[in-house]
Amino acid sequence: MQDPHKTAKFRIISKVKSIPDTFMSLPTYLDSFTFPLIEEVHADVFSSLDGYAQANFIEIIWVEKFDDEKSIFCFEVSEPSKYQKSRETYNPKEGDIIILSLQKPQHVSDLRQTKASYVFGSVLKSGDKEDGDFPANFCIVRFSSNIPVEVDPETGTPLAPSFAVFLINMMTYNRIWKCLHMEASDIANLVWPYKLKILF
Repeated sequence: MQDPHKTAKFRIISKVKSIPDTFMSLPTYLDSFTFPLIEEVHADVFSSLDGYAQANFIEIIWVEKFDDEKSIFCFEVSEPSKYQKSRETYNPKEGDIIILSLQKPQHVSDLRQTKASYVFGSVLKSGDKEDGDFPANFCIVRFSSNIPVEVDPETGTPLAPSFAVFLINMMTYNRIWKCLHMEASDIANLVWPYKLKILF
């Protein structure tokens, strides 16, 4: 049986062309870096899944949907554990790629067994205790699809334990992407289509 991840990787690599010595225009030059950058991001996200069992995470204790069409949510997360050996210490930061899961991370195979119970997300904004612009322990996240979390309509509390699992921070990649394309969108949008191909 053909490996779906290798197939997805081949599709990207097949679009990566050799960079010529000269270019007709600046946009053409900048565009030549697009697919190599996407491939690098894809590889880094896939690599981060190798350490899924050791990934830091945090429990989500409150949820509110901001945008139906774009699957954007606001979360409140619990206080990080102060226990030295605990991995429940994740503090969401802007640019983080996370997995929202209905169980604590133990092994990446858990995601294969429960395809409907996780989804990729990109942190758009997070709380800052220093400037107080946004409440601490809160974050706004855009997801690749609808989240599998059922919420109490009165309190916004998840009806079952739900966790945000840290994978990788994309801020550096986003800066490069915006320099290349001079637009507000971030490169995470191009990672989402490979969700299933990364894992299965």
